Amino acid sequence: MEQLRDKLYRRGYDRRQVDAVVDDLQRDHLVSDRRFTETCLRSLAERGYGPLRVAAELRQFHVDESLVGELLDIDDPRWNARASLARRKRFRNGIPRDYKSRARQARFLQYRGFTNEQIQHALENAEEQEILDEED
Repeated sequence: MEQLRDKLYRRGYDRRQVDAVVDDLQRDHLVSDRRFTETCLRSLAERGYGPLRVAAELRQFHVDESLVGELLDIDDPRWNARASLARRKRFRNGIPRDYKSRARQARFLQYRGFTNEQIQHALENAEEQEILDEED
């Protein structure tokens, strides 16, 4: 809710009125940090970003760290599959065999926010689309 408050403050609305309205919206369950976080997490993951990047983006939205920690499971095996999928979408070829290709693909996945373990997994394992299909 801090992001909503900040946006309204920047647009010049009175702080007391903004606080009252946002509090009313929260009380009536019309806005929710949890729903926002879940939606943002799902959207970023589907766009090929890893858990580290997702957590960083959520921090930029001023989402509470405890909520991020609760909803973002870095050890979820689906992150491995997402890393593999992101690699395949970007490079469209098999597992890299030479050092230069591996390093380039690893840098890409690191930029996307995957952990070292997830990157290693994506560089060494083939198709994993079935794991992602199970969650839909």
